[in-house]
Amino acid sequence: LLKIKSYKQQIDYSDHPLVVGEGYQLCDFQVEPVIETNALTSGLCLIGINSGCDLIAAMKRLRPLSEYHITGMLGRATIDHSVQGKIVEKSTYKHVTCTNLNRVLAKLTANNLKAAFDSAGVDLQSQKAFELASQGLVRPREDSFPIFYKLCVVQFRKPFFTMKVKCVNEDEASLKTLVHEVGLSAKTTAACVSIRRVRHGHFSLQHALLVKQISLQNIINNLITCQRIWDWSQQNCQNTSTIKRRPLPEIPTVLDLIPADDNLAAVEEEEEEECTRNDNIQRKEFISKFDPFLIE
Repeated sequence: LLKIKSYKQQIDYSDHPLVVGEGYQLCDFQVEPVIETNALTSGLCLIGINSGCDLIAAMKRLRPLSEYHITGMLGRATIDHSVQGKIVEKSTYKHVTCTNLNRVLAKLTANNLKAAFDSAGVDLQSQKAFELASQGLVRPREDSFPIFYKLCVVQFRKPFFTMKVKCVNEDEASLKTLVHEVGLSAKTTAACVSIRRVRHGHFSLQHALLVKQISLQNIINNLITCQRIWDWSQQNCQNTSTIKRRPLPEIPTVLDLIPADDNLAAVEEEEEEECTRNDNIQRKEFISKFDPFLIE
């Protein structure tokens, strides 16, 4: 007669990660950016994951307004319009002031606004042009060429300057070319130092995740927030030629409820204080071997 006194549940190794491997593979995820970002561009980056990649074409058809902070360097021209490129020309820039740059940017803005009406097939002096302008921002009907709606200087410190740019149909090459044209219009040369995207449509930096905030729960919460913004954009921005600006409703963000990697800043500060404290202890031990009266 066999009598069982105790029972212990054994581990099921049939689906153990060490037996069957990881529960996912890299081919299970499809990631595609809305706007191609190169090494010179930083800031906001919209990406689609799996089924979200199918929405990229619809988002591009809306031609949302993007905002950039672009930093340029005066007195230098390169082969690819960036400071990392090969220098082809150097020039003086002492005559350039912030007022001169703002005057140049205002002229470029006026030329681009005229090009926006031309791309829409409307005469700038007609009644239809007035009606389009009263409805909101005039957008090109096709993804033809970039149009810059607003250009202004936000920081000027020779030889560097930073300007705010609001545009559509842009890419990194067109933004670098813009910096080059600004330098030529100011009777000097200029090269692009950095490009930072701060807004794309109704998506801004407050809806973005930092690298240290990337985790499963934060990504899920961010997907929910971005989906709400996209649904609102679909309902209120149906006309792709002219879109009148409407205030974005308050969307509760849930990113602040989850700490970013267990408060990395506080941990790094504690580690730095501990290293300083250990260095002081080792210093006192070293000095005490020679002259104990030198210890503070």
